[in-house]
Amino acid sequence: MKKIIPIVLFISVLIFSCSKTDTTSNQNGTAEAGTMDIDFQAVFGEKANDDNNLMQNSYLKVSGTYGNIDAKVDAATGASTPAGATKSWDSYRYKNGQFADNKMERGFGFFVLYGVSPSKTYNFDGMVTGTSQKTLDGTNGPSVIGTGVTKDETGVITIRYAHAGGPTVYPWVYELKSDTNGIFKIGYGLDNNKMSTSQISNDTDFTNIQMVTDKAKDGLPYWQGDLQGTFENDTLTIKGTLKEVQ
Repeated sequence: MKKIIPIVLFISVLIFSCSKTDTTSNQNGTAEAGTMDIDFQAVFGEKANDDNNLMQNSYLKVSGTYGNIDAKVDAATGASTPAGATKSWDSYRYKNGQFADNKMERGFGFFVLYGVSPSKTYNFDGMVTGTSQKTLDGTNGPSVIGTGVTKDETGVITIRYAHAGGPTVYPWVYELKSDTNGIFKIGYGLDNNKMSTSQISNDTDFTNIQMVTDKAKDGLPYWQGDLQGTFENDTLTIKGTLKEVQ
């Protein structure tokens, strides 16, 4: 028995060291949950027709586990400044940078990039005149009537837009709604976040589009929390903290 005890002790130590959980993990396969503080502002309607106005009044600021962002649009180039804001945001909205592995509602993930977008994007997506129509492959794509940001008499803020991710890609449409206090609930799987069931290929009205609940991809960590929105004088701000749910 005296010869067996050291062997058993060695095996016990080996099993413990192999099974110990790594608590310093991140989105690349680890276990520690992330956090982010987000501060977004953008102007809509006719105010969004001027890149200089957008540069002065629209921005996206994020601080958290996967890096910091403090960016706006550069009126001279139409690109975000400093460069790389979209890629930095991808660290939060996708797992390992993979588009198919979205960790938040697609509509919200795209929407906050208006903080670093030029006026042509606002026009393409229907955030200026209430009608979306992007030039696709050199010709006018489908128009979607009824887009934009509104606030009703009860205090509900509604965001509706169409977005195509490339020059030859038909758009998807998205809808985000706050509650009567202006709170946007992210990551709860509620119907306040919706997206079209398919890409839009024909002229249509937003109210005629079939929608489904917009949410993170099943089985992935996802962001959850309440964000405070305010919409006054065509200026929308959204602020708050989201936490990563494993």
